[in-house]
Amino acid sequence: MLQSLWSLVSPPFCMSCRIGLPQREPLCIKCAREHLIPCVSKTLTINSCYVMPVHAASLYEGIIQRLIRAKHFNNRLAARQLGVCVARHAGLDWAAYDVVIPVPLHWKRWYKRGFNQAEVMAQQIASLHDLVVDTHLKRYRGSEYQASLTRLERQHNVANCFMYNKALNTLKDRRILLVDDVMTTGATLTAAAKVLVQGMPSAITAVVAARGR
Repeated sequence: MLQSLWSLVSPPFCMSCRIGLPQREPLCIKCAREHLIPCVSKTLTINSCYVMPVHAASLYEGIIQRLIRAKHFNNRLAARQLGVCVARHAGLDWAAYDVVIPVPLHWKRWYKRGFNQAEVMAQQIASLHDLVVDTHLKRYRGSEYQASLTRLERQHNVANCFMYNKALNTLKDRRILLVDDVMTTGATLTAAAKVLVQGMPSAITAVVAARGR
């Protein structure tokens, strides 16, 4: 009933062409095809036992780029829209995962922003595909913004800044989907995955809203 009332007060529409939609989606089919730029999956080596495929809904351009940058203006709705974009357009077999883990923010950055974009995305993905969100991965050390750093500096910047504050054996034989908003060099995803694979999951995959060229 609340959903129906919300649809009456704020009917769903495409954020690009503004056409009305039958359900709440960020983009209509035509605009999704036009504005979400497909990119092949990339593989990151985590250690000698694990490699992690990274899937993206789009390249980091246009509408998807604007939605990602909206986090700097405390725009939680944009984060939800990113989650829906990933859930609808990343092209994954969602039944192949047991648990969705968002890349965490340091508490100081969370306090400044009021939310973690990756966690909001993970919640949308889990809701749409009947998955479980695990938020026990924590970022216990702050770091500089990655954008202005070189590839090597990014690796050092995020090294050893994550921890899993629950028994790691709870991840044993689980199929993990690691979620973040954007990937450039993959340093942050790799650093987070290095912690998670200590729990010996059966596999780990990452998905992002966008990836740099």
